[in-house]
Amino acid sequence: MALITNLSTFNDILTFNLNYQFMRKITFLILSALILSTFSWQVNAQTYPGSGTPTPIPATGTGGFPCVGGPTVSTANVPLTGVIGTAPGEYQITSLAFNILHTWASDIDLTLLTPGGSTLDITSDNGGSSGFDTAATLIIRDDAPTAVNTWSSGAPSANGYRAEAGLLNTLLAGQTVNGNWTINICDDTGGDPGTLNSYDITFVMNPITVGDPPVIVCPSDITANNVPGTCGAVANYSALAIDTEDGNITGDIVSTHPSGSTFPVGVTTVTLSVTDSDGNTSTCDFTVTVIDNELPVAVCQDITVDLDPVTGMATITAADVDNGSTDNCGIASMSLDVSSFDCSMTGANTVVMTVTDNSGNISTCTSTVTVQDVTAPEVFCVGGFGIFTESEDFEGATIPTGWTTVIESGSQDWTFGSGDMPTGGDFPTNAAIFDDDAAGSGPANMARLLSPVYDLTGGSNVQLSFDYALQDFVGAGVLYAEVWDGSAWQQVFIIDDVDVSPVNTGDIDVSAYANAAFQVRFTYDDEDGGWNWGAGVDNFLLSYEAASGGGLDVFLDANGMASIDPNDLVTSVNEACGYTITAGGVGGGSSETLNAGFAGGNGNFGNMFDVNAVTDVTLDSFDINADTGATFDVEVYAKTGTWVGFEADPSAWTLIGTALAVVSNGDGVATPLNLTLDYAMAAGETHAFYVTPTDFSTGGLNYTNGTGTGNVWASDANIEFLEGGARGYPFSGSTFQPRVFNGNIHYTTGGGSGLDFTCADLGENIIEVTV
Repeated sequence: MALITNLSTFNDILTFNLNYQFMRKITFLILSALILSTFSWQVNAQTYPGSGTPTPIPATGTGGFPCVGGPTVSTANVPLTGVIGTAPGEYQITSLAFNILHTWASDIDLTLLTPGGSTLDITSDNGGSSGFDTAATLIIRDDAPTAVNTWSSGAPSANGYRAEAGLLNTLLAGQTVNGNWTINICDDTGGDPGTLNSYDITFVMNPITVGDPPVIVCPSDITANNVPGTCGAVANYSALAIDTEDGNITGDIVSTHPSGSTFPVGVTTVTLSVTDSDGNTSTCDFTVTVIDNELPVAVCQDITVDLDPVTGMATITAADVDNGSTDNCGIASMSLDVSSFDCSMTGANTVVMTVTDNSGNISTCTSTVTVQDVTAPEVFCVGGFGIFTESEDFEGATIPTGWTTVIESGSQDWTFGSGDMPTGGDFPTNAAIFDDDAAGSGPANMARLLSPVYDLTGGSNVQLSFDYALQDFVGAGVLYAEVWDGSAWQQVFIIDDVDVSPVNTGDIDVSAYANAAFQVRFTYDDEDGGWNWGAGVDNFLLSYEAASGGGLDVFLDANGMASIDPNDLVTSVNEACGYTITAGGVGGGSSETLNAGFAGGNGNFGNMFDVNAVTDVTLDSFDINADTGATFDVEVYAKTGTWVGFEADPSAWTLIGTALAVVSNGDGVATPLNLTLDYAMAAGETHAFYVTPTDFSTGGLNYTNGTGTGNVWASDANIEFLEGGARGYPFSGSTFQPRVFNGNIHYTTGGGSGLDFTCADLGENIIEVTV
């Protein structure tokens, strides 16, 4: 011991003379070898067998845990000196091993008694539900490489490890190793014999540190940006390791991630370790953080979407717009600033897609999303065709109004108020159920379920559908549907000899059987009178197209006229994005001409005048009277209200048509301008018009001073022509002379916001309605 003390003193002085270090190292190693050779038998694992094995396990149960009153006892005598613990030189139990043969493993209880008199319950009733056909081995250890929760029947499948999660060494810490380690084993229930073939306990001493551990110095934490296009970066570093005995042992450092390794984006912990010649190991940690500062590449594509015809909406996702966006480390999410579109957004819409990578870097791109309304509106006219439906969901607790049942044989009838089938899948809601199982065995059961009678006169595209279920029993049980064609029942559906949980038939076309007394009948037949299962029907739906009414009656007034709005001709419209209704056709209006001229003088002037609409009219064009041989362009202006006070105000007027290169037919002869003005006026409105040549050098309009009475100079049942005046081109000149337009006004009645009828339209009129 004096030698050891002297060596320790030299060590404290820390003299780094190489010769001395070499000599001291040799001396210390020799001493260490002598010490270790003395205790080498303790360093390695030592196994001690139990005494008295094999020994029988009595079949007489003792009850309770741990076993009392005569359990099988096996004792292992351990000569080691020390205690259970984790410090150097202390001991750890590495395993308890038992080899057992027993006819009912779940009855086995095991208890460990320490030399100090403490007990530890190892296992109780943890066997399988049966015994071991052959001997089975169970090894109990804290660090079991595999684990079994229970023993199982038979060997070697019963052999295994039981992980005790630190039970042995944690709960036994501080216990004396030297002495008897005894196992008590018993059958705690009784009636099943067995044999403890062997019991072993194994100890190992914790290593004793020799010399001083080395000192290892890690580099500081490293931060780097990713290499472009990759999801990582190379990190180079250096470390230092010094040992008191060995000197500089940096070259012996072992790293979990060697210098020059490629590190992924994120934080990686690097552990360095070094072991000196005495077997002492030291470690240190540092981190390498790789930052992904590379933006994702966002790539968009333009897309076109159609609005839903019912909701008027369209929805897209980022995946619809994405055209191959990428990122070096992966994309976490893609989102859109606009993903829902409605009718107001038809046409081109700019949408921004945001791409976020796994590191939170963001890029954006734009897409043009073209929204289309491609579904024409569905219109139902008065006197036209409509789609009609008849339905029954059997939600009530009794048979629905209008429906009937008929029992053809047996006593069981259709029931209502539940969706439960006798077996198999149930209906999610109430249904019509035939529960053949509830009828029991006996005479054959057959019952029918009949719908109300539907008048399908003139009906077309008649479609029938319903939900159904059938639970067959060894080939017995059938469900079928029939329709009445006016003279006989026609079968349109049958399901037989299969088990079917509730499902819909889809549309069944029964148009060929449409008649004034159309009816649907469902029949369940159990076929043999046995104790069979049953069938069910739900969500009955009958749809068809038919005339929706007898048309619209219009009554002429005292003047032989009537006017209606196109909206009055429509019963309903299916259109999600709004609509307008127009109408025309026979009875919907006609072209008319009003002569507004009187004989009179002429002059180089255009003409302003007012027109009052008695009914809804559309002004189409004008005829003019001009000097013989005159050739010029003619412009037509209009404004709402009267012309008076606006003769010299160009801003009040709107150019509505230009007739080019008009050649006069001669003085006093009408010259058509052949315009298509399509200028609508509602009944009761007054509008002003200005018809003027653009070049008076070749002649002017012929007009008259007129001698009429009042302001109305010409009229018919649809329009009134009011007094006007002359004015130079356009809105120029200083002279205003009251004049009256000398020519024809062409207009159309009907169309526009309404339809006009006269005595000429008496009777039935077919009107084309456009939505």
